[in-house]
Amino acid sequence: MMAGQIEIGSELVRLAQWRVRKAGLSLAGEMARMIAEQAVSELDPERGRLVEPDCAWSAGDELAALGASDIVVNGIHVDVRPLDDQEMVTAPRSLVGTSWLANGTLVVAMSGHCRGRVAGYVTPEAWVGADRQAGEASEVGVSVRPSADFDLEQALSTIEQRPQRPPGKERRRAPETVELAMFVQSPAQLTLARRRQIVEALVADQDARRRLAEVISLWSDGTLARVLSAGAVWMSRVDALADQVSGRYQRLDRDQVKRQIMRTGEKFGGQPESPEFRRALGSSLAREEILARFKGLDPARLGEVVDSVVSGRPVMDAVGQMVKNRAVLDLAAAIKSRRRHLEDFVAATADEIASAFRRLALKPAYATHGADGETGVEAVNEALALLEAAELAAELKNEEFEAPDRLS
Repeated sequence: MMAGQIEIGSELVRLAQWRVRKAGLSLAGEMARMIAEQAVSELDPERGRLVEPDCAWSAGDELAALGASDIVVNGIHVDVRPLDDQEMVTAPRSLVGTSWLANGTLVVAMSGHCRGRVAGYVTPEAWVGADRQAGEASEVGVSVRPSADFDLEQALSTIEQRPQRPPGKERRRAPETVELAMFVQSPAQLTLARRRQIVEALVADQDARRRLAEVISLWSDGTLARVLSAGAVWMSRVDALADQVSGRYQRLDRDQVKRQIMRTGEKFGGQPESPEFRRALGSSLAREEILARFKGLDPARLGEVVDSVVSGRPVMDAVGQMVKNRAVLDLAAAIKSRRRHLEDFVAATADEIASAFRRLALKPAYATHGADGETGVEAVNEALALLEAAELAAELKNEEFEAPDRLS
């Protein structure tokens, strides 16, 4: 029976894409396997062809990540691979001569990423012949001319007539965990013969596959791809948020803003859309901006005032918990009320203090003879600086940050 065009539905394509991303597989390889599986399922049912998806070696991500791409028909494993643009089908050399390719390979000619047809067959002997000519290459390729009238039924009958060897028959010493790690991450460190022995062990030994899965979770391209992908998404969010926010702070450049965003991400799991993230970021940026503007003041006292205001406490209450002398606080507030907005803190002048005393009906001598530091000019200026810092914190805490995923 001729194998016709097979189109994989959109839902199955999405599942394939998810698996490819998760396990670091080839999308073309995964789609070719699905097309071959469906093509066999659509053959004449009277022939009794039973496809067993769960029995395939490639059903497990750990073997699929190493190049397994097979279907199981009536208990027989058959390798499946896509034809590339140069009409070549390729496989890792470590598979040649093993149980993995013992029944040859069904070749799928793709038409786009979700359509294709089974268009050829590569015998195990063809793989072995190509391997002899491969030199130092890590993969081996066989040229296949796709056939429009390829008979899939006949190909399966030919495969069934081949002597079937039990998987792992050629197995030698079981692979150590360190060998599995080398096999995944840097296979060239192992001899080709040893790599083929490991392949035989993996198809025959469930414990070896379990240990392989543990190794792949740490070393595979799929895990690495997920880490890099997540990192790329996070850095894109950081850049977008930094672009949105950096112009709002006079004393913080874009790199300083990015550092604060990344530090906040370390605490809140890189989720800038969460209210907790935005509140924490607003607080940290306000603190850094204020520390940059009020360099003469004790950073600890400034930080305490900023945190108090950002947490919702009124400005006068926040400063009042730091300035115990109410008269000093009232003087600072009176001076502040007469000032226009200043970019940086400026100490109160003698005229400003005298004017504030008159407005508060206090005695001028009170400002210049503070015995304990709580009632002198320095105390007034510290209270004034704390007050200005608190008002700036109140202004900055109301900044709204839009979640990066919603930025245009």
